[in-house]
Amino acid sequence: MSLYQRGNVWYYLFYVNGKRYRGSTKTENEKEAGRIYAKAMVAAESGESTKPKRPPLIQDFVKEFLEWLDQTTLKPRTKADYKNGCRLILQSGLRGTRLDLISKDDIETTNFHESLASRDCAMRTLRRLLGKARDRHLIREAPRVKRPKVPGRERMVTDADEKGILPVCPRPLRDVLIIMLDSGLRNGEVVRMRWEYIDWEGAFCFNPEGKTPRARRKVPLSERVLELLRTIQQEQAQKKKQKPKKKEEQKQNGTQDDGWVFPSKHAPFGAYRAERIGTPVQKHCPGPRHSG
Repeated sequence: MSLYQRGNVWYYLFYVNGKRYRGSTKTENEKEAGRIYAKAMVAAESGESTKPKRPPLIQDFVKEFLEWLDQTTLKPRTKADYKNGCRLILQSGLRGTRLDLISKDDIETTNFHESLASRDCAMRTLRRLLGKARDRHLIREAPRVKRPKVPGRERMVTDADEKGILPVCPRPLRDVLIIMLDSGLRNGEVVRMRWEYIDWEGAFCFNPEGKTPRARRKVPLSERVLELLRTIQQEQAQKKKQKPKKKEEQKQNGTQDDGWVFPSKHAPFGAYRAERIGTPVQKHCPGPRHSG
């Protein structure tokens, strides 16, 4: 095991577990050559290549990260969150930086977005992305990513806010907001409402799924919401009479609006704007479970 010179350049030669390693340090400085020689020995003893490839740029590794993301069993909301984070990262100044050159200071001084929530999304994604690069031996260590503190949303919609917002909202946005305000349902839960989940006599709507396990529940409906739902139901019935659609025509158009409170021609299964909601819409939702 030794360092030797050829011309003015230093070379190394050593054996690990009977395997011969030889290469150039590409330097004429003996001390620098010794450091490169020591790193090569450590890499060989740990099973790594003594001539590793240069780590890719962020913008190149993001493509690989997104391919891996599509193959995982992560929840759709989590995937959507990471994809949004990748978008923010690619819009930042880090996109052209090599993975091994990203430091903690670089991350903390990068302005991913003005919104703290969006910045937090980008930081979470970057932490997962750098961890994946470390697992694939593209970098030795991933810098520590300290996420910003995002304050909770404490803003309450007052009666004055409601009077100012609802009159300027087009339908069906206005209808969705009214149901959200009176019932406490999330926007995704409202647009996935189906008629069979509404108990008119009991004045409640059954919510089969949501963001948390406790989201599966019975939600009381106010008289204003019940009256609004009756109006929507009547409008849908009139529309069907005016323009009847055959089942074959619905299949050709890729929609199936029967049963949805807010149907849409642009969503895969008919729910209004469901393609923009993180949780996928089921074609045949299970019936409500009536608990005691």
